Amino acid sequence: MEKEIYEKIIFPLDVPNIQDAEKWVKNLNGLVGAFKVGLELFVNEGPPVLEMVKNNSDAGIFLDLKFHDIPATMMGALKAAEKYHPLLVTIHSEQGDRLMESVLSIQDEHTTVLGVSVLTSIAPTDLPGMGIRKDLSMEGLVDLRVEQSLKAGCGGIVCSGLEVKRIREKFGKELVIVAPGIRPAFSLSAQEDQQRIATPSKAIRDGADYLVIGRPIRNAKDPREAVSKIASEIKSAM
Repeated sequence: MEKEIYEKIIFPLDVPNIQDAEKWVKNLNGLVGAFKVGLELFVNEGPPVLEMVKNNSDAGIFLDLKFHDIPATMMGALKAAEKYHPLLVTIHSEQGDRLMESVLSIQDEHTTVLGVSVLTSIAPTDLPGMGIRKDLSMEGLVDLRVEQSLKAGCGGIVCSGLEVKRIREKFGKELVIVAPGIRPAFSLSAQEDQQRIATPSKAIRDGADYLVIGRPIRNAKDPREAVSKIASEIKSAM
């Protein structure tokens, strides 16, 4: 049971270099289910950072590069990522079923391709400036992105913790749901750049499979203790 709880936690390696990333991987090994490698670290260090994670931990790799291009280019990028056996990979899936061949080229029992719904930094008031049609609410836009991801063959979705319950109820139990913007109860602050956040207990209770939690761990005096507190919040919801 304890292992199952910790495996739900994803720690983002939001650092600029492989040396800092390695320190976090070694420190948190055994306490998280996956390490997220995003754009900054990957652009700075490239594929060696993925090898570093594999060599220094038992955790999975969440390759969060949010691929967004024509289907043929995305096919090449996903196939290139395949050799690192990532647990999770993100794409933008607005092209729907035109991406299915690309998605299925990597997705198997070891790797799940996730469609990005709406970034958690985006608030409803931002939608008009993004060119989103006026009759489409944030809820409607998220649901549309989930539908497009399913048409693309994605096995999961990235969405705000506030949207997990509706998506789980509407789209079923098989969909893998990853929720970023998670803020443990002990760390909630008014100074947030994430607009749509939730606590670990709420997100898990609503049906999330994985929680991306960075700052509350990274900024803690004792990061391992912070993970333990987060695990307690998750446990209370299971």
